Formats: sequence, C-alpha cells, structure tokens
Amino acid sequence: MTAISIEKFAGKMNRLGYDAFLQAMRHARGEGNRNVELCHWLFYAVSSQNSDISVTLRELKLDRGRMLKDLDKTMAELRKNVTEVPGISQSLADGLNHAWTYATLFLARPRSAPATCSLRC
Repeated sequence: MTAISIEKFAGKMNRLGYDAFLQAMRHARGEGNRNVELCHWLFYAVSSQNSDISVTLRELKLDRGRMLKDLDKTMAELRKNVTEVPGISQSLADGLNHAWTYATLFLARPRSAPATCSLRC
C-alpha cells in the first residue's frame, strides 16, 4: 500500500482545519516538541468558535472552555526543547487519515453542493 503524505491530508482540509494545522505546527516548533500531536491540532481547531468541533460541542452542551483548558494542559505536559523541527505524530496522522476516510465515504456530496465537514470531501 502506498503511504499518503501529511501534505496530502493537509491539502484536503478546509481553510479552518488547515489554519489550525499550521498553528499547531508553529506551536510545537516554538515549544521544541518532538512531534505535532493531535492535541496541538485539536486545541487550535476548537479555538475557533465556528469550527465543526466547536459547533458540535455547543450542540451537545459540552463545555468548550474546559476542553480548551484540558488540551492546553496536555500540551504543557509534552516534552519541550527536544527538537527544532517537529515531525508529525502517528496519532495525528492516523486521526487525519480516519477523518478523511470517514468524510469521503459518509459525508461526500456532489461537487456543486458545499461540504460542511472540516475536511473537504
């Protein structure tokens, strides 16, 4: 099976998801984390009140502020000053892979209809 690069996944994200990905990479690099982790990306995706995740949290009446606080705590616990250029963690790569696959198989719409998922379908 051919490996799919992280650039391919990032290229399938909508603007908000892609911006969150870039912010996550900058954060990990700034902290010297070895990898960009799923918690980095989630933190920046949830930081936007209009992201699909934030809208879902609001609809489910879950505390978005608490989630941001928990994600921030998790990022703070990651090892720092380990590397100058972080890689992509396996959990983030797997998460993007599964999200893209799910969105493609279950949420795909005809090209003329706007996609509402965080990853362009």
